[in-house]
Amino acid sequence: MAEVELPCGLQLQVMPAKQHTLLLLSTHCASCTSNSQCAKAQQGVQLAVNYIQGVVGCNRNTIMAQRHGMMCQPWLCLCCCMCACREGLVLHQLSYNDGGKQRPVLHRASLVEMAVPYGDPREPFTRKCAFDVGDYGLGCCANSLSLGCDCLGHIHYFDACMADSKGQPVLLRNAVCMHEEDVGLLWKHVEYRNGHSESRRSRRLVLSFISTVVNYEYAFYWYLYQDGTINFEIKLTGELSTNLLSEGEEHPTHGTLVGPGVNAQHHQHMFCARLDMAVDDAQGGKGLLVSEVDAVRMPRSPDNPCGNGFTAEETDLTTTNEAQRVAAPERARIWKIKNPAVTNPASKAPVAYKLMPMGASPLLLADEESLVARRA
Repeated sequence: MAEVELPCGLQLQVMPAKQHTLLLLSTHCASCTSNSQCAKAQQGVQLAVNYIQGVVGCNRNTIMAQRHGMMCQPWLCLCCCMCACREGLVLHQLSYNDGGKQRPVLHRASLVEMAVPYGDPREPFTRKCAFDVGDYGLGCCANSLSLGCDCLGHIHYFDACMADSKGQPVLLRNAVCMHEEDVGLLWKHVEYRNGHSESRRSRRLVLSFISTVVNYEYAFYWYLYQDGTINFEIKLTGELSTNLLSEGEEHPTHGTLVGPGVNAQHHQHMFCARLDMAVDDAQGGKGLLVSEVDAVRMPRSPDNPCGNGFTAEETDLTTTNEAQRVAAPERARIWKIKNPAVTNPASKAPVAYKLMPMGASPLLLADEESLVARRA
């Protein structure tokens, strides 16, 4: 354990790990007795990060955890909060290090609700619809994770402190797991003229927690990639919610037979995520604009004589009513959260993040009679 004092008056504790280069970062004011929640210490987090980079270097295997914050190249999250009884893990002030410049990406991100409606139209199942976040609370139902099965590899854990039904603090050890993992190729190209090959491996930072809601286990994973991509994955395990077949009923009409006389009812899991984007906006996303982008086939015309043309049609969504949209995989529909005040130097368009529904892959967009379609 090494302790150094920064020029700003903050003290920094650094502890190298046994594997890779894991650094535990804790900053506090030398002139006061408060912890890293004080304003001076919060302002010193970036200075501390810069200082560590200058001393030890920040390579792809470097993670720094500052109380309930973390940094892993190129990501900085000032607070990974697990004190939300309702939502569980909440990410605050997530930014991306772009050539030494910390660019805001997310002001806040979490899962705020989940509905599980069942499809059996008979009583008493007509009202069977659980709201697993609002009714139970993902934080209140969170597991204490253990190394080996819940989390594998070189792990850093975050504890969670929440309130019980009487308002008393309850400490949950190892509530959030953080680790790095290899995820294949990030980029590759072979120059066909001379055979020269270049490739780069991809690593991602994983922040995860698991909640047991009655019979189900929900495993939540935030993936932060080196190219700036953010994925949110939810895995479902545990046990099914079942009921007995009615007298004289051999095969369920609104479910699947999973055992003699045991029916697992048809149901859905519908998730609602809150994403307060802050794309290059230091004010937490105040100046951002959302637009919808569809891949649209062009009709045959003098501008499209062979029928192979298609374009990307972008529509700004400026009101809440306009923004009530659905995924359209046949149009490869995505949504952009863009900052009109900052221009991408290459495309000359506003910088933006794309919100991409999983599995949104359209059919061939060229005209059926075009050469492209006939060859396909």
